[in-house]
Amino acid sequence: ITLNFIAINTFSLSDIITKELLKLYELSNLNFIVEFKKNTLDIVYKTNFCLQLGKILQKSPLIIAENIVNNYARSNLSNYFILKICLGGWLEFMPLDRLVNQWLNEIKPFTIILDSNNQKSSKITNFFPIYYTHDRCCSLLKSAHKQNIITLNQTNLITNQWWIKEPNFINYIPLLKKQSYEYQLIKDLIKIREKIAHNKINYLITLNNLSESILKVECYGRIWGETLIKNPSLSQARLGLIALSLYYYQNIYFAEFRENLPLNFL
Repeated sequence: ITLNFIAINTFSLSDIITKELLKLYELSNLNFIVEFKKNTLDIVYKTNFCLQLGKILQKSPLIIAENIVNNYARSNLSNYFILKICLGGWLEFMPLDRLVNQWLNEIKPFTIILDSNNQKSSKITNFFPIYYTHDRCCSLLKSAHKQNIITLNQTNLITNQWWIKEPNFINYIPLLKKQSYEYQLIKDLIKIREKIAHNKINYLITLNNLSESILKVECYGRIWGETLIKNPSLSQARLGLIALSLYYYQNIYFAEFRENLPLNFL
């Protein structure tokens, strides 16, 4: 399935939900929220769309929610999300694996728009953990390139100037196993994209959390040896996830410190 109704390399998943709900009722605008649901193992979005629309139409939010469910099969959203009605007429959307897979494949090197009025950067004295994570990612990708498991456009991994040329499409679905370290890292990337889209990101906290998630995948997610021999596509998926995480990691670091991460630190 192809996402062809929004510029995928710049969007958050909440953008799809917002766009299609407005389209469903032929609305140009409505003040409602679509946000990532906290304290859940799954990737879930919740929205008060029915509550806000109910105020305008003078209808029960539950009636509006039931109407959306009854017509859901004819909506673009049904191709991408599982829909659930919750207490009070709230709606919950859970992205299907194929949407997450497509989204991960369409992430491109990107630049976080910097606030020119905010030139303050964090004062930290120990950069070693940050540099170490970056170096581990770079080393993994360069080693994989050398062994022809993936092909990079270049091995000088300067922010936004590198990417994976081959394979041009990676199957990430085997990584979407709940409670796995890979799933948690994917979830982190989706949440980071939401925070960037809504300008609610704390760069340093996000950088540290992302570093922890990356290192767990690097430690427990097998890439080489028997995995590479018996299931090379799984090795490629884990390497692809490391690459995507590195895109975010480098850009978040630059947004916080106004400089690129050092190459070949170790």
